[in-house]
Amino acid sequence: MRTSTLTSNGEFINENLQALLIRWQKQTTRIILNMLRFVGASVLIPQRL
Repeated sequence: MRTSTLTSNGEFINENLQALLIRWQKQTTRIILNMLRFVGASVLIPQRL
């Protein structure tokens, strides 16, 4: 999906919004999965300090 932004001087700027969103979603998903993995491991196998 490509979007265009109209600037104040009447020119269009093309932005590849979809690629940016996909990159952001991958990053966020990876962070959330790592957090869930850590919480799950802490609950199932408590670490001894």
